[in-house]
Amino acid sequence: MSDRWTYLLAGCVVAGALVPAPGPRLVALGCVLGALALRWPLLLCAAAGLLASFSAAAAAAEVSAAVQPGPFEGRIVLVADPAERNEATRAVADTSRGRLEVWAWGGAGARLSGLLAGEVVEVTGRVAPAAGGSPRMRNAGMVGRLTISEVGAPHPGGSPTPCGRF
Repeated sequence: MSDRWTYLLAGCVVAGALVPAPGPRLVALGCVLGALALRWPLLLCAAAGLLASFSAAAAAAEVSAAVQPGPFEGRIVLVADPAERNEATRAVADTSRGRLEVWAWGGAGARLSGLLAGEVVEVTGRVAPAAGGSPRMRNAGMVGRLTISEVGAPHPGGSPTPCGRF
């Protein structure tokens, strides 16, 4: 296989991983193996891109299914400073259910907007899975969305805590 085919193969795999689409991974793997046996580099590039795309979609589906939707009451650790967006406050936080995109309106939003990254705070709200498998959320490692209704007193941030170990 020449360098040109190797570069094309790498590009197809990257493109496939960036554009996840559900599909049969075993069929794509069979095409990869067939292309290797037949020594058809163009088929190999296409099949490897499909395999990467199908695998990325399967991984995203597993992560989205892992978040437990429903009421939430507990501590969150802010990963980034909260920012105001369209009369709401948005942040990213590590929780016992994984990394979530956090939204708050009204008084809860005002309390959240005064906090900084690294602070730990008790909150009450509702968790929902990531809407439509947003690439922005997936790339940031977020598995869902937490809509906050109440924000308690903040605690100073400490040493980094792995997600889910409070």
